[in-house]
Amino acid sequence: MGSTQLQSALEVASIGLFSWDLALMRCEADERMRSLCGWSDETAHEFISLGSLMVAVDQAAFDAAVSDALKPEGNGLLKGDFRIRKPDQELRWLAITAEVDFGGSPRRGMRMRGAVLDVTERKSSEEALRASEQRFQRLSEHQAILVAELQHRVRNIMAMIRAIASRMAETSRTVDHYADALVGRLNALARTQSLLTRTGNVGVVLRTMLAAEIAAQALSAQFELVGPEVVLSPKAAEVLTLVVHELTTNALKYGAFATLSGRLRVEWQVAQHDGLPWLELHWQERCEAAPPGPKGFGSELIEKRVPYELKGNGQLVISATGADCRLQFPLAAGGSILETDSTASSSLNGGSIDMHGRPQLEKVRVLVVEDDYYVAGDAERALRGAGAVVEGPHASLRQAQEALDRGRPDCAMIDINLKAGPSFELAKLLRVHQVPFVFLTGYDQDMIPPEFADVRCLYKPIESRDMVQSIAELLQR
Repeated sequence: MGSTQLQSALEVASIGLFSWDLALMRCEADERMRSLCGWSDETAHEFISLGSLMVAVDQAAFDAAVSDALKPEGNGLLKGDFRIRKPDQELRWLAITAEVDFGGSPRRGMRMRGAVLDVTERKSSEEALRASEQRFQRLSEHQAILVAELQHRVRNIMAMIRAIASRMAETSRTVDHYADALVGRLNALARTQSLLTRTGNVGVVLRTMLAAEIAAQALSAQFELVGPEVVLSPKAAEVLTLVVHELTTNALKYGAFATLSGRLRVEWQVAQHDGLPWLELHWQERCEAAPPGPKGFGSELIEKRVPYELKGNGQLVISATGADCRLQFPLAAGGSILETDSTASSSLNGGSIDMHGRPQLEKVRVLVVEDDYYVAGDAERALRGAGAVVEGPHASLRQAQEALDRGRPDCAMIDINLKAGPSFELAKLLRVHQVPFVFLTGYDQDMIPPEFADVRCLYKPIESRDMVQSIAELLQR
């Protein structure tokens, strides 16, 4: 190839050439290299000037590469990609390849000849590809999390349905009564989940939830809602939605909504208790009510589940003028049943726990720590039915710690998620106290840290016989 052709090829490829006289410390650069570096044609430049153009993070690497290439015992090669900032402040990537000519005795570098290639576009493409790969890795990791969360949520929603359905079997008078009540409660849950989905699962506006639930079964003229703007946590929204559904259903059958003359007033306020905001809600009916029936699912929700799960209190009085309900609970954060490990139910058969062929746990002290009212109650019933002495159930880490301070149980059954997300602090504490235990969870095994890989996991929803069997096997170890 002739010199003209070679020069054309170098220009097309954006390659500049240089020859550095190491003795005179002068560099001869061709026109292309001067253009790449932003040097004027009239000015002679020493090669060290190229290093001075480099950005700070690359300058040290370039100086080290030059030093290595000039070592008499080395191969005399310099190769690397470096960023320079031209006099006009344009930032460019240069790929530099050079070789040192050695001579004399002792051996020393005489001249360095090399080429400079502008690789800015290539570097931009590589950076874009790297950024794309990183984003893809984060879309992949996020998808894996979503899949795991989906599995967890499906288990929990199925457990919630079982919990509702199983308890209704104990109080329903007929199949039709059972079916109607079940559909109503599932619809109430669906409405809550719809509200949570619209708000990104961060909470539900109390007034919106009340209006949706009450308007589903009453005329707008029959009720009034009075109170400030309050946002409920997902957990509080789910519990309170079922409470309001039960009250509204009762009002439709026996109370304020049974006749056109009946009226309902729901009033609420936020008050401070021990420095924390609490919701105080009053449901008050005015009507000629039918005689109240026996306490059932709704009463249990108000008087037991609200205190257990929301750490508040609830009272329900049904008189000749209708239902009067007062609820109080702290407006603390709490996860949705579809995002936290918070719901399960035992296997029930005809209203009684099916424990045929169960092992015996006579006088075995079992610590139960579970923040969901239903699964905690099911575990307690199953274990007591097998003869165990149940410590608890407890709904928080603090309560569990206090129980351990009072005395060491024989074993424990603990939830992984006590409202604040997966936590293994209690598991570590039990290890310190040398108390064997099993996990209750809606998560998969890969959520368990390696240090607890030997601990048995009961995945929600859980059969009562499995609860008892797991404790029996734990003691046999």
